[in-house]
Amino acid sequence: MTEKNCSDVFVNAGPLQISEARSYHLRVPVKALRVDSQSTLEAWDVLAVKLTTESGLEGWGYQSGFGAAMEALKVFVDRALLPEIIGQDARMHKNWWSELYLLRHHTGLNGPAVQGVSAPEVAAWDLMAKAAGMPLWMLLGGGYRQQVLCYDTNSGWLGYSFNELVENVKRSVDKGFRGVKVKIGSEDFSEDLHRLEAVRKAVGDKIIVATDVNNRWDLQTALRCAPALADFDIAWLEEPLYPFDIRGHAELGAVIDTPLLHGENIYDPLMFRDMLDAGAMDIAQPSDMKLGGLLRWIEVASLAGMAGKRVIPAGWTMMQIDQHLSAATSHCWMIEWIPWIRDIFEEPVQFEDGYIKISTTPGAGTAIKPDALKRLMI
Repeated sequence: MTEKNCSDVFVNAGPLQISEARSYHLRVPVKALRVDSQSTLEAWDVLAVKLTTESGLEGWGYQSGFGAAMEALKVFVDRALLPEIIGQDARMHKNWWSELYLLRHHTGLNGPAVQGVSAPEVAAWDLMAKAAGMPLWMLLGGGYRQQVLCYDTNSGWLGYSFNELVENVKRSVDKGFRGVKVKIGSEDFSEDLHRLEAVRKAVGDKIIVATDVNNRWDLQTALRCAPALADFDIAWLEEPLYPFDIRGHAELGAVIDTPLLHGENIYDPLMFRDMLDAGAMDIAQPSDMKLGGLLRWIEVASLAGMAGKRVIPAGWTMMQIDQHLSAATSHCWMIEWIPWIRDIFEEPVQFEDGYIKISTTPGAGTAIKPDALKRLMI
């Protein structure tokens, strides 16, 4: 759907004047575990935003993370953003970037200053899709697929013992997953290789196996360790280096056979452009949360498509929004399965035989259950 056609739909839907804007901070317990080379978690936080129009229509957006970062982000959203959204027309949300973000450049052009825009921006899209009577993917001009391949990250956390990891990936395959991701980045890389060898043996050669270092390595470590991944037919090496190191990723990508996937911590489309131009990225991994909303995610996906690269949404927001982005993006390969917050939504994503079934309900599918708000809000 072109921008002009989208505008026609919104005009027919009538004004979407926002009369109330509120945020909610939820803390969802998870199994206490070292999940990757950088983080040990006991809970996952969700910062949700509800926008209500004068007619009573509600739109929901959210983002997620952990620890003090979400607490700080809520303060920024509540004090700097939501008061100025009240009175705005949700259909005009593209103006929010210049009015609510760029004019606050003194707070920085990354971190909360950009991430804060994403939850209300998604909420505006939810409002527009509901008003138009369409699922979000249709409003975004999608319809490329009715289901999307899903790979399981939840089975491959670094804190699982060797035996737990092997049993987990076997169960994932039994449930229908065609792909699993194994976290690496241990102090002893030989242990990582031992675990990967066991996973490949357990799932066979037809299942996609990916790896994720979570930015743990420096370039010399990556150059020393990454070539060994080719022995296990690894689908991609995710975030091996500091996320903004364009030259380092390009140098690494030039000497290894395993494709590089990264981008979930990149906050500006121009850096994706430069990564792609430098040959530093084989698969783009944009995060609508880190970029500040769906429009910037779509911009990155377009850049990747023009470079002939596939896209996999970053898993931070855990599937609810990703299903719509995948349906609206022809070169989206898969989405990541992490079900930690799935049950807080009124219409959680539906998994069947290795695929997520794309929702056909009007809106973004981001509304949160009242009982979840009551139980989990802090």
